Amino acid sequence: MRCIKYSLLWGVVLLVGVVCFPLKAQVHSAIERVDSLLSEGSLAEAATLIDALQEELGDKKQDALLLREIKLSFLQGDPYTALARTSALSKKFLKKEEVRSLLAALLYHSYRFEDLSTLQEAPKGKVKSKGNGYFPKRLLEQAERAERLVESAQLLEVVDSFTVSHLEDLRHASGLSSEVGELSFGTGTEDYRYTTALGFETFTHRIGDDGKNHIFYVKKTASGEILEERELEELHLPGGEYFPILRQDGQSILFASPTGAIDLDLTAQENGDFSEGIGGLDLYMSRRDPHTGKFQVPTLLGMPFNSPSDDLILLYDDFYHVGLLVTTRFARKGFYNCYRFVMSETAPPLPTNDYELKKKYAALRPWRLREQRAQSIAE
Repeated sequence: MRCIKYSLLWGVVLLVGVVCFPLKAQVHSAIERVDSLLSEGSLAEAATLIDALQEELGDKKQDALLLREIKLSFLQGDPYTALARTSALSKKFLKKEEVRSLLAALLYHSYRFEDLSTLQEAPKGKVKSKGNGYFPKRLLEQAERAERLVESAQLLEVVDSFTVSHLEDLRHASGLSSEVGELSFGTGTEDYRYTTALGFETFTHRIGDDGKNHIFYVKKTASGEILEERELEELHLPGGEYFPILRQDGQSILFASPTGAIDLDLTAQENGDFSEGIGGLDLYMSRRDPHTGKFQVPTLLGMPFNSPSDDLILLYDDFYHVGLLVTTRFARKGFYNCYRFVMSETAPPLPTNDYELKKKYAALRPWRLREQRAQSIAE
């Protein structure tokens, strides 16, 4: 009999104690608890329990605990550190399908797309690496698309960034002028509403007849009389549409559509209707035909606006000549990173042809332009 000492936050009650069971059963139970905490997003509690287990067990269960540490780093918004830690896993452990799927997701979120493109075809619509483990074919297709977007990535001069835990906080923290219009977020995914600055046009997303989220449009007069009300069917994408924003030119609409989240177990890649993006929610743009009033076929935006993570909202403030990108890239689970950038009507080319440097610009990591330029000069 041995004892493992640890403290956890169970609900709203803090329990600190010494639990004594046969070691094998106790360790199994504790590791399951770590998995549960990671799934819930209770990362601080998960880290505390992992540390306690490592202190108690030493070299025992080293791979299992390291795997949880890797997942923790990823959920804390650092796929690069998580990927680096996989080198310490044993070769035998790396052959497990769960671990191979984890490695594929980490490579993707670390912008190592070219490493996934070498995977070979395997039966049942999946691809197989040189080792063991299978990955959804969709992941390889997205990796090839992402590689092309890295090559054509544009320069984005980010001047500031901040993090929010709720999208509703954007109403007060965006730093944009009222000319952008008004964003409204409720408690559910169907409660989003965007209204133009003059209040004549409103865009919402809600469930359509096909069971997917779509964009609905209402146009009113100054007195509130409804002139037009319809679902924007011309913007339909396989995954649905979310978070519509009309630019101040009155013609360009920006919105997000799901490609399929590239989670640690890749389960979201297996089934479902997804748009042809590069991962998570991807940003699209369409322009309104001035003659018909209908929007044209949406176009997938390039990098750095899109990433392997969720890219939800893109705002342009023509009054202040700045924009705001809201994304979950490199964000702790449950949070959103918001990048404020200088607007440019043209797409400035990157000051390098080096593919590795292009990936840094495309990822906005580091996001400060002067840091990116300093690295470009140094390398």
